Amino acid sequence: SKEEKKQQEQLKAQQKAAEEQLKQRLAQQQKITAQLNNQEWQIELTPLSAAANAKVKKEMDVVTFKDNKVAIAGFGKKGFTPTNYSLTVQEDGMIIWETMQTSQNAGTAFWRGEMPKDMLSIRGVVSHVIDAKTKSDYSFVSTSKRSLAAEAK
Repeated sequence: SKEEKKQQEQLKAQQKAAEEQLKQRLAQQQKITAQLNNQEWQIELTPLSAAANAKVKKEMDVVTFKDNKVAIAGFGKKGFTPTNYSLTVQEDGMIIWETMQTSQNAGTAFWRGEMPKDMLSIRGVVSHVIDAKTKSDYSFVSTSKRSLAAEAK
């Protein structure tokens, strides 16, 4: 019938639009990944468990995006090696990157960072699970960023 045909055409158009959106999103993610590559961010970590009035010991660290992986310098010293990360672009343009890193003797670290569209800053949280009883959560903010010279091939 005409009605069924019309519905099928609408469905096809919707599918095509969804595929196009997905294609655009993937292209956007690849573009962002390429822009993140060879970037080094200074971050400041603040323990989340500290009492409100306690003197909080903030730690500095360095997050490096390179070869489509993310490395965290201070955690690297504890045996956490660079890992792949997932990238999601939200409707409002907010960029979310996430990764899980493991170390033979220092447990697991879950990182989640958020960047605004302009990619000028990062903020996020890291949950460092040392063992079944020990877990440290931190919030972090970027204090600066710099581009690393791409290594000559």
